[in-house]
Amino acid sequence: MQAGSRLKRETLVAVVPPEQITSIRELVSFRARPATIAQLVPHQYAEMAARRIYETSDLRPPGGTQPSCKQVVLMYRSLTYRSNLNALYTQFSDLRCAGVAFESALVVVYRLYRRKAGFGIDEKQLISFDHWYVVALEIETRESRLHRCGACGSRNLLTKHISVTSIDCVFCDLLATANRKATSKADPMVPRHAKVA
Repeated sequence: MQAGSRLKRETLVAVVPPEQITSIRELVSFRARPATIAQLVPHQYAEMAARRIYETSDLRPPGGTQPSCKQVVLMYRSLTYRSNLNALYTQFSDLRCAGVAFESALVVVYRLYRRKAGFGIDEKQLISFDHWYVVALEIETRESRLHRCGACGSRNLLTKHISVTSIDCVFCDLLATANRKATSKADPMVPRHAKVA
């Protein structure tokens, strides 16, 4: 039984070209779902190869269904998550405007994100590749787009029917939170209700 499965595994790797196997291995290192990998790598056996690579690396592929973009943004309301998503999207849209292919821009931006954010951060706090893929698809179909904030000028990822106010802006929220933390660390000897000149 093992010899047969080993033969299938070896022939599967022999059938899929080496450059596509490299892409599949990188997507597996990002913990992408095999179905997502099959959509990004143009080969009929890409999903099967991804499952085999997951098996050989003793990793369990992520399960569940892919959420919609609105669920991704609403599910994670933390400012850090939303600001990271905005930063990913800004880099992605700049690459797409420069003429880079969808799949290449998607992987390059996520690779840079993992390098910058991956050190010292728990895996559960990172934006998953599948969530990023769903957001990028929404961007490509023009369901979501970048809206410029009138107060700070930053670009925010929202659905196409929403206009950004400073209340909705992630970066205005981050600045307000930082300012609140800075003022809360004021002199403890001054009563809170007293006005400081």
